[in-house]
Amino acid sequence: RRGYIHREQCVRVHMFVTENLKGPAVDVTAQHFGLSNAEIPVESYSAVNHKLVHGFVTVFQRYVCFDSVIMKGGPNKAVIPIVTIRAMKCTKFAQLFNNAIEFTLDTRKVYLSGFLHRRDTVACIMQQAQKLNHIIQVSH
Repeated sequence: RRGYIHREQCVRVHMFVTENLKGPAVDVTAQHFGLSNAEIPVESYSAVNHKLVHGFVTVFQRYVCFDSVIMKGGPNKAVIPIVTIRAMKCTKFAQLFNNAIEFTLDTRKVYLSGFLHRRDTVACIMQQAQKLNHIIQVSH
């Protein structure tokens, strides 16, 4: 399927993209996000955070992580445990484009946009939540 990257390709694609943009390759392994080595990337999607910084959302078995392409590991890096996600709302970016997701967490909200295949992203996160016996409310 087009629009997302399968497990084995996550690391290669991130490395290709960052090597061709600027600087050394991004390590999208669990260690990059401070996770256990047992965490395996499931899928990766291109996205933009609330500061309009482009990066990638990587869905791990128990986490949803975001890091920017240019400012690797900086203030734009986010690690969200799936069990803290209470709701996902599919919203519009700038009131125009149907490509954003608003995550309602236990303590805050996180807004990501620029998804080319938002449905696939939501479905992947829901699949991982189901494996953890965690219920996430989804609204469109």
